[in-house]
Amino acid sequence: MVKKENAYMYKKNDVLQPSKDILSFPKDKQEHILFAIDSMIKATKLKRL
Repeated sequence: MVKKENAYMYKKNDVLQPSKDILSFPKDKQEHILFAIDSMIKATKLKRL
């Protein structure tokens, strides 16, 4: 069971790392990146309709 939990935590950290990286950037760069991500999410949702 411990191995399975450790594997989950490793994957969880991999998923969170890009968010941590973005937060380390200057505020104006963060806004540009988040705007681009938001636009991609909205475009993908619209394609599903």
